[in-house]
Amino acid sequence: MDEEAPPERDALALLAEAGCLGATQRALCLALALGAAGRCAQLEDLYRCALARGVALSDLREGALMVHLFAGFPVAIETFHALDRAAGRLPPSDPRADVPDGERAAQGRRLFDRIYQGSAESVLEILRSFAPTFERAVLEDAYGRILARPGLDARQRELMAVCALTATGLPRQLRSHLRGALSCGATAEEAREAIELARAVAPGPQADAAQAELRALLAAP
Repeated sequence: MDEEAPPERDALALLAEAGCLGATQRALCLALALGAAGRCAQLEDLYRCALARGVALSDLREGALMVHLFAGFPVAIETFHALDRAAGRLPPSDPRADVPDGERAAQGRRLFDRIYQGSAESVLEILRSFAPTFERAVLEDAYGRILARPGLDARQRELMAVCALTATGLPRQLRSHLRGALSCGATAEEAREAIELARAVAPGPQADAAQAELRALLAAP
C-alpha cells in the first residue's frame, strides 16, 4: 500500500461498527479486500476478531477460497495460512461443499448469466477473444468451482467482490459486480456499505470513485 495514501479507516474498528450489513457480511467483505491486497498480517487479526464475534469458520473459509480469483494463488495460500493461525488449526474441509465436477459448467454459466444479465454473452465474447481456454476457466473454475459453491450465496459473494474491487482499484470489474450485487438481491445501501468498508484497505479516493460508479448505475434508466 502506498505510504503517502494510507487507508482512512481501521479494519477491526469497521468490523465492530453497526450497519445494514451484519457482522458476518462485514467480516467477509473486509477479509476478501485485505486478502486481495496481500495484507495478511492485518487479515490474521481480522480473522481472530471475526471468530471471537461469532462469525463461522466455515464462512471465513469460503471467503478465503475466493482470494485467488482476485489476487492469484500465492496470496491465497498466505490467506489460508493466516486463517489457519487465527483458528488454531483448520479442520478438514467438507467435500459436500464442493460443486460436483459434472455440474460445474452448467452451474457456472447460470451464475454468470444471473450476475451479468443481458450483457453476459457479450462479456463471454470478450473472454473468448482472449483465449477459448480463458472463457472456459472463468465459467467452469471461477464461477462453477468456486463462486457457485453453496457455502455462501450469490448476494454475499457479490458484495464481497464489490469491496475487494474497490480496494484493488479495478473500475471495469467493479462496475460489473456492482450490477451483479444488485441483480443478486443486494440493496443500494448494502452496496454503499460494502464500498465504504474498502476504506480500511485502500486510499479514500478509490472508495469515492466507487461510490460515484454506484450513483451513476442507480441513476441510469
